[in-house]
Amino acid sequence: MELKTDGLFDLTDEQIELSKLMYNGKVIKCLVAPYHSYIELESRIKYTPWTYLFPERDMSYKGTSALIRLLVEKDMLGDVLIVTSHMNIIQDMVDGCVRILTEDDEVVSCPCGTLAANIHTIRYDMLENASHQRTESKKPFFNESVNEIIETINSATSFTQDEYDKLLVRVELVGEEIIRYKLKEMLSGKLSDQATEITRLENELDKLKRRKEEIINTKKRRENENTN
Repeated sequence: MELKTDGLFDLTDEQIELSKLMYNGKVIKCLVAPYHSYIELESRIKYTPWTYLFPERDMSYKGTSALIRLLVEKDMLGDVLIVTSHMNIIQDMVDGCVRILTEDDEVVSCPCGTLAANIHTIRYDMLENASHQRTESKKPFFNESVNEIIETINSATSFTQDEYDKLLVRVELVGEEIIRYKLKEMLSGKLSDQATEITRLENELDKLKRRKEEIINTKKRRENENTN
């Protein structure tokens, strides 16, 4: 996905003026991302003090309802970008300042109004819109690739370390995290006890590194919020 380093997408002059009018002189943009996770996007979206990547992860239900109001009350030096899939946040966004990140990693216009929108409109037009989901022409290739990996794993009694490493490269290319994890689990079962233990430890280390990065990013965001 090609993401702009400065806020992912631009607003028209009219949309900027509307945002400033509604948000006490501030420009607040929202990217709705129902097909992506925090882990998938954290390294692909440039961090700024005013970037909020799935803020609902660290907030209560009431907190999400008050997020926009809290941002409006803050002193800010730059445009605010919120990446979310939470209805409460979307409902507080001005029409025209919202875009959709499709399953195929394209940033497209929002197909409906957002400010105080009906929850069913948000669900079916934004969060579950078929036109934003991966095209059928790509899904068979994905399924065939996964099926080939599964067949390779199941047909083998065991793998040498070299065979394992080569197959692992293919597994890592699987975009769906749950499927990728399951394939790794299946693949590990075909290694010797020693190799399996090494792989298990490497997987645990990978999880710890990702968790550490999440904690650091959350801490940075909160420190910036407290500073301002």
